[in-house]
Amino acid sequence: LEQAAEGIFILNPELDYIDVNPHYEYLSGFERDQIIGKSLFDIAVQNKSQQRTFQANIVKQIQKIGSYDGEVYAKFLSGKESTLWLHINAVTDDEGRITHYIGIVSDLTERKLQEQRLSYLENYDTLTDLPNRFYYNYQLHKLLVTQRDSQFAIIRLNIDRFRPLNEYLNHNGGDELLRQVAQRLRLTNPEALFMAHLNGDDFAIVYEVSHLCPSIHDQCARIN
Repeated sequence: LEQAAEGIFILNPELDYIDVNPHYEYLSGFERDQIIGKSLFDIAVQNKSQQRTFQANIVKQIQKIGSYDGEVYAKFLSGKESTLWLHINAVTDDEGRITHYIGIVSDLTERKLQEQRLSYLENYDTLTDLPNRFYYNYQLHKLLVTQRDSQFAIIRLNIDRFRPLNEYLNHNGGDELLRQVAQRLRLTNPEALFMAHLNGDDFAIVYEVSHLCPSIHDQCARIN
């Protein structure tokens, strides 16, 4: 219990803390003496109805079936925030009466960050911070399938004489040019559904027709 690399706590039948291990102190940001005697979610933020409802549903499930197993985003009153995997299980005596609950908490924060990083690398171009061709195709397909009653305009543009310019400036200069173009596209197309850097100097902008500016030439003029 003392050396475990996961947070462990013990609750009485009323779901009040009666013991916690050092790692749970670390995860929650509270010392043991500040936790003991408090109810399960007394140390968590409850200022939003959604948070209170989520916590209440966990309590109801524990009281109904004696266990809970799932991912939770925990925001503690200490100020610490973590994505956790929470497992709580009832312990009963020989007559089937609940004597206490044991909770095991695993920190998923680092794994979530890794998942987000991998998702970003799969879907975004790291040079321009715009969606890549894969994500562009996915989003476009999603729009066409889910919003069949809408009309969309796709603007494709590239940079004139980019290849010789890229060779002249060297690749660092070419990369900076692409970053600047991407930034100007973001600034001059706030009404776009999304935009993408497809490859090389090839960009795409997707508009819903009702939001399309009257003159595409005006947009191009702002980018220059």
